[in-house]
Amino acid sequence: MDRQILLTAIIAVASVLSLMISTLAGIPEIVRYYPSAITGLLEIIPLDLVSVWGERIGLLLLGLSLGWLAHIRYISDSSKSVDKIEGCVKLRGVLWKGTAKINNGHFVDISVPNKPLCSECQSPMNSSETGSGFNQDFFWKCPSSAHENIVERDFDREDEAVNLFSKHFGRIVESEDEEYSLDSLVESIKNRGGKITSRAIWIEYVGVVDDPDISVDCF
Repeated sequence: MDRQILLTAIIAVASVLSLMISTLAGIPEIVRYYPSAITGLLEIIPLDLVSVWGERIGLLLLGLSLGWLAHIRYISDSSKSVDKIEGCVKLRGVLWKGTAKINNGHFVDISVPNKPLCSECQSPMNSSETGSGFNQDFFWKCPSSAHENIVERDFDREDEAVNLFSKHFGRIVESEDEEYSLDSLVESIKNRGGKITSRAIWIEYVGVVDDPDISVDCF
């Protein structure tokens, strides 16, 4: 966003300079106030053309800068209106769904359900166990009877899912001028005529970032 504002400022300055040059060139009396070296140069410059085209170019650049500023403001306001992002990560056979709370473009909190989703049908998996005492084994089991999906439950994996969400949500919200930043993702969605939703932002992010741990299979 900072680069876009800088580019807009450069265009605006160029438009003002063009308008100033065209205005000065359109006032013949002002030529006598120029130093003699500049006066000689002005004699071979078609002041009428400079006046006409300088004004047109200046107005064009001024219009472009104002339009681009409005575009930047529109995208920025759209990003700040985002209050949450829904994400999905895949860790060793199960899916984890997480939600980031956003306040005025700033990352606030993450919530991750304590049950993962089945990678085949997206149903919340049930915790099951076998054995007893030190010989107990814990599993995640899909409740669907259409298929059998049983995955060993690793309690560290749940913390790993939270850490992954913290990493990726943080990149989206805290980065600037990157193709995966919140402003850039919102702009890409809008350019395609899409609707800005908590899931659409994540889906756009997955399409931009090459990372095997992130997914859209939760949705």
